[in-house]
Amino acid sequence: MPCPPNWGPPWDGYYNFAPLPGLRNGQNYVAKLGEACPVPTAALQGQRIAVLTTQGLEALFHRMAMNSLRFPETPMHYTVEAARVTHEVDLWEQWVTKCGSEEGFQEWLDRPFGGQPREDAAGDIIPGSAEPTGEPRRAVLAWNYAELCEELDATPC
Repeated sequence: MPCPPNWGPPWDGYYNFAPLPGLRNGQNYVAKLGEACPVPTAALQGQRIAVLTTQGLEALFHRMAMNSLRFPETPMHYTVEAARVTHEVDLWEQWVTKCGSEEGFQEWLDRPFGGQPREDAAGDIIPGSAEPTGEPRRAVLAWNYAELCEELDATPC
């Protein structure tokens, strides 16, 4: 819906709305958080007009918490969660481009992470030094995106 009059950056208050600055023809709009719900992908085909960036996701998570809790500080959790979601979507896109289908991606994320290689005193990566952590790839999405990209590249479809 159109943005309420006299409301703008830094977007304080109105915690039941998520600001969508410049969404259509440079005009500010808002998403009504009380009306958010899951929507089938098919319902968005040909209808989607925007996609949130990692910073947008972080702001949305913060605003949702403010709407529910009125907690004034953004916990680090929102930053990490926004990175995790963004990395998962990016890896999923790489998987589909590589394999031609979504099939197998979620299972790949559930498999063990190969580990992060160590560096020598000069900061150079020591080949073969990565050790599996036992954690699923899904658990390290926020911190090990580069390593996960390499693992995905090396994974046969």
